[in-house]
Amino acid sequence: MTKARSREVTSLLLHRKGSLGVVAVAVVLLAGCAPTGTQIDDLRERFVAAGGACTTWTSLDEPRARQAILCDSGAKLYTFTDYDAQKDVVKTELEVNRDIRGRTHIMLSGEDTLIIDRIGVIVRVMPYLHGIIQGRNGANP
Repeated sequence: MTKARSREVTSLLLHRKGSLGVVAVAVVLLAGCAPTGTQIDDLRERFVAAGGACTTWTSLDEPRARQAILCDSGAKLYTFTDYDAQKDVVKTELEVNRDIRGRTHIMLSGEDTLIIDRIGVIVRVMPYLHGIIQGRNGANP
């Protein structure tokens, strides 16, 4: 449910002659609609605003991630629901990703996010997105 819709529903409930209990139930229901953790659209927007570039994004099938997308230029963005899943993806990428193994790409690992891109891009976006650099010579979990 969108924030605008939530406000509209709450406003309607407050103006009705119903009891305070109806309002309390509505607030609880609306709170349950709010997503928790970083959403992939938010991460993508922050990545681009920080200097990451991409023309076309496609969904990336990664069952360990909450959401994942791939840029046509090669950047990968992930969001996670738990640290163990994130750590597992980092470990796998360190082992099999040719670009990371060739030291042209590194990872920026946030609280519940992971970005993989060229070293120059990660260095450019890191001051805005924060996190830990992970790669062949970087900090690893």
